[in-house]
Amino acid sequence: MPRRQALHWGNPPAGTYSAPVYLGLQRGMFGPPDLALEAHDNVNGAEYTKALLAGKFDMGHMGTPPLFAALAETDEYVIVGQGVVRYPCFWVVAPAEISSFGDLVGKTIGLNRRQTCSHSIIRTLLDWEGLDESAVHL
Repeated sequence: MPRRQALHWGNPPAGTYSAPVYLGLQRGMFGPPDLALEAHDNVNGAEYTKALLAGKFDMGHMGTPPLFAALAETDEYVIVGQGVVRYPCFWVVAPAEISSFGDLVGKTIGLNRRQTCSHSIIRTLLDWEGLDESAVHL
């Protein structure tokens, strides 16, 4: 088998989570000199899921909802570690008159895109309140 020339690494949407990868690349810290690490920032979780299913990455790090969506369709990837942060990764922001998820019934909730971490979080919070997506406009 010929030696691999590049390792294709997938990143979540650009942000602080990808900084160590780019710092390591800048300092030449990944693998032998003849092996390139090619990092790709995905626009959102849905794009990342599609790229995984298309076999575009050898390794990477990503959010749980898009990862589980991919793992439901393929067994070509496995989880080898996890990362956590000590601060909220996501915030649900609303006008002052909204004091609970029940107040959102019939209202519009803005998301960057469906099938992303933020979409999954909104679905989960609605479910905790006994509501589903049909109760709001996404």
